Amino acid sequence: MSKIAPGRPSGGRPPPPRRPGQPLTRRPSSRHDREERLRRLIVIGVGIALLLVVGVPAFGYYREVLTKGARAIATVEGETISLDTFSKLYGYRLINLESQMQQMQMMQAQSQGGGNVFQQQIQRLQAERTNLDTTVLNELVEQKLIAKEANLRDVAVTRADEDARIEREFGVAPLPTPTTGPDAPAVALQPAPTVNAQERMRNTVADRLKFMTEAEFRALVIRPALVSERLQDTFMAQVPPSELQVHARHLLLSTEEEARAAKVRIDKGETIDQLAPELSKDAATKDSGGDLGWFGRGRMTKPFEDVAFGIPVNLVSDPVRTAHGWHLIQVTEKDANRQLDEAARNEKRSALFRNWMEKRKEDGFGDDSIEYQFSTEKVTWARGQVNVALGRPRNAQ
Repeated sequence: MSKIAPGRPSGGRPPPPRRPGQPLTRRPSSRHDREERLRRLIVIGVGIALLLVVGVPAFGYYREVLTKGARAIATVEGETISLDTFSKLYGYRLINLESQMQQMQMMQAQSQGGGNVFQQQIQRLQAERTNLDTTVLNELVEQKLIAKEANLRDVAVTRADEDARIEREFGVAPLPTPTTGPDAPAVALQPAPTVNAQERMRNTVADRLKFMTEAEFRALVIRPALVSERLQDTFMAQVPPSELQVHARHLLLSTEEEARAAKVRIDKGETIDQLAPELSKDAATKDSGGDLGWFGRGRMTKPFEDVAFGIPVNLVSDPVRTAHGWHLIQVTEKDANRQLDEAARNEKRSALFRNWMEKRKEDGFGDDSIEYQFSTEKVTWARGQVNVALGRPRNAQ
């Protein structure tokens, strides 16, 4: 009877000796390997699916909101106006227009007469709404130009200036103190409301301007208005204290035939102030004899102005055609150095400012330092951002 050494398998090579401390292991089976690989594949597949579910919308949001909003809609002398900035100011102007239209519609519904006047105002506001995209873009371009010029002229606006403007626009005057005494009317005494203009402004931004922060409201609305006013004030130095002005009256008629017939009556002895209530189509002056008051150059349309400053005093002109119709003009006085009142000086200051602005824009378009990168797709995106912020459908008009 043969003996087999313990621990040695029969018919095979003896196993290699195990080092001291080496754990006892066994080789996994091929089935175990397949199960492990399958589990890993399942985990990887689930991870990819989760990435698609979460990552694709996140990428879409990043591309649609964050990246798209940073795209330029205009450039002004090297500075970019972003689509996001355009969207915010567009939303602010849109809400104001809609509020005005609602007020006009309410007044029209309540009016006993004069409904046509309100309807005309509503139509004007609707036209402004239709062209709001180009209006806002022009406003943003002008803000950039004004800010640059203000910096050159050392025009400064502080945070305190902004707060004062907010106080003026959002503050509410307290109620007057009720009269007391034995003869005072029997009224319920109410304390004057305590109104914090800053808080009212913040509430307005939070409740109505959901697409804009307080800082953005200051930067896009409050501050630009102040800078523009301060810059316009610097143009006052260019306004002379006096100028050549004429005092004139006129008849406004619809056709040349009507104007010539009226001139015949004047040549026979009737006067413009006598004929104005009967014939003139100018509702603002017909009842005052066609009196236009004193005015200098730049107040009237050029054909009218050329005749008014060219004819002798008291002579009635031949018919003059303008965009408004046919005129007969009579100058009753001339003054080469008529002093300008405050209203006239302010008007001339504003005209100088407007002329400067138009020249800056014309020059910018001419040398390509101002460029509009406008498209229907960008405007649609901007409107959609405002609509979503206000809880409306993205494609609402």
